[in-house]
Amino acid sequence: MIHATLTALERLRLDYGTGAAQKRLALLRDLARTRLATASQVRRLHEALCFIRAYPDDAAVLSQATSMLERFAQRPDLCAHREALADSGIAGTAIHYRFFHAQADWLAAHWPDRLRLDRSDEEAPARIARALPLLVTPVEAQALIEARWSGYEAIDRLRGRQVGDAAFLLRRIAAMPGDGALVPVSYKVVHEIKAAETEPKLRDLVDRLQGDLGGGRLPERGRWRELAPDHQGAGLPVQPAGPRRGGGPLHPPDRDASVATERAVHAEALGR
Repeated sequence: MIHATLTALERLRLDYGTGAAQKRLALLRDLARTRLATASQVRRLHEALCFIRAYPDDAAVLSQATSMLERFAQRPDLCAHREALADSGIAGTAIHYRFFHAQADWLAAHWPDRLRLDRSDEEAPARIARALPLLVTPVEAQALIEARWSGYEAIDRLRGRQVGDAAFLLRRIAAMPGDGALVPVSYKVVHEIKAAETEPKLRDLVDRLQGDLGGGRLPERGRWRELAPDHQGAGLPVQPAGPRRGGGPLHPPDRDASVATERAVHAEALGR
């Protein structure tokens, strides 16, 4: 009987003849009270409602279809088949997607409680663990390094119960200094960056780092910027070497300042 009612509604899809509106309205009212048996039937009803909402026969049909769509997320049959309907785009179901930063920001601003990190992503915890020390206070960063928590565990300990994990991460990124064109602060470093780079892209990178770290010049010795390399899972503090006036290479503190290399910089952005 359920299947027959849904099929009858689908067969009326392109029928706008005499009596079609009354038949469609009766079928809609029947299906509004009916619990469908399968995820496929729930999907079919949703598609039928979307079509009717776009091309209604009259005001009564429009009102009924709109009302059913507004309450669709609360339907018992949808709740029963929520997992099977994931990524369908139906209200009340999950969407798994690698959103761009601007999209994620917008979603977090409008529905912070509904945006969550996909914890089935096996690569994400390590990336989050490397990036988090750059997004928190120095005291928190030191605690994270010493505790060696996984990325998700660290977020859960920092965010509090009232803030979702995705919203927490996005808010910390938004709190970073600079504007939307800020150069990423987390890199996979395989080469020393010199203050006097001649290659245009590297020159631009040096200029951005100078403006961000030292008020228009390279920071003085001892002022470190924590960078998170991709190797060994630990933070890599980077500081300038050589004279304070610039011109020397940037190098890890455990490297000899006299060592230089002419290879290019390779960097992988982990944040903004």
